[in-house]
Amino acid sequence: MGIKNRQKWAYVYLAPYFLVFALFSMFPIIYTFWLSFNHMQPLTGDLTWAGLTHYRRMLESRFFYESIWNTILIWLMSIIPQLTIAYTISLLLSNKWVRGRFWLRNIYYFPNLVVPVTIGLLFGALFSYPGGSINQVLNLFGWDSVHFSQDPMLARMAIAIAIMWRNFALTLSSLLRGLILFQRRSMKPPRLTAVHLGRRSHGLPCP
Repeated sequence: MGIKNRQKWAYVYLAPYFLVFALFSMFPIIYTFWLSFNHMQPLTGDLTWAGLTHYRRMLESRFFYESIWNTILIWLMSIIPQLTIAYTISLLLSNKWVRGRFWLRNIYYFPNLVVPVTIGLLFGALFSYPGGSINQVLNLFGWDSVHFSQDPMLARMAIAIAIMWRNFALTLSSLLRGLILFQRRSMKPPRLTAVHLGRRSHGLPCP
């Protein structure tokens, strides 16, 4: 089979992904952008042109700027520990002297297979008040239950933990693939000391 024929078959195999992406991701984005310039009647679905009215209202609302600040805080609270922990674990799992590293790689990828709805239910059960799992542990030690949703910082921390848990598998697998490829290209045996691990990881570009 020639190179051109293989390229044609590659496009055929990739076509279902692009179709699903266009239908369930690209179209909703474009349609939502169009709706932002219109008023919609909730019952009939009729649209009337509104221009930039919604955007002016958004920029004049303090809730918009609060949401941006909350997004930045939650992003920092989730991405920094996520990259730190994933990078450390990927350094360990990329070495041959770690026993059971193939099983551990599969276990760490498990959170990525859980749908977002299930994650919401799981963390809702963990942080709920007053009978959540975390509050039950606190009660065992004689501490009062904590209402996570009533405290802004605790609520941000709970959301950041959920985001970190959801995206941890992809971050770990990306870093692990980079380390393995770096190890193969260097054609050197894996080092066992922390100093050599630090030297090897220092030369690896992080995403």
